[in-house]
Amino acid sequence: MTEISERNVASEMTKREFATVFGISEKQIERFCQQGMPHKKEGRAVRIMMPGGRVWYHAHLVEKGRREAMPSTIDEARERREAASASLEELRLAKEMNRTMLVSDGERWFAEACSRVRAKLLAFPPRCAGAAFGATTIQECQAKIEPLVVEMMEELAKADDVPDEDRAA
Repeated sequence: MTEISERNVASEMTKREFATVFGISEKQIERFCQQGMPHKKEGRAVRIMMPGGRVWYHAHLVEKGRREAMPSTIDEARERREAASASLEELRLAKEMNRTMLVSDGERWFAEACSRVRAKLLAFPPRCAGAAFGATTIQECQAKIEPLVVEMMEELAKADDVPDEDRAA
């Protein structure tokens, strides 16, 4: 069941409203109406039927993008094919040389690293309190806490989370 929202409720917009919302000229809307955009005329006033007008305009933009993306000459099509083939070969070579990995593996390794750092951060306040216990000056307290901060920074800088070539295969 489609939920009714402000975007898909049946309504009408004037040419000026539609032009303002979608950033196009009223003259362009007149051309769109001639090309089949849903509208109705009341005398000289033109009202765009919604959501049909929005859907029609979106489909028009998609089709326009397709036309613009099409190669204009056979030579351009050949160049695109050759460039795509070269890119695929580069990707195959990188895979064979173990220079690629699955995104899911990278996400998992990153999540594991973040989990370890999170655990150290959560453990920091009680460790900090224990380390600073008995310190009589701020300098003494800072000197006791600084090694804990350095330990967390080292965990962040570890290279163990970057997969080596054997793990990426």
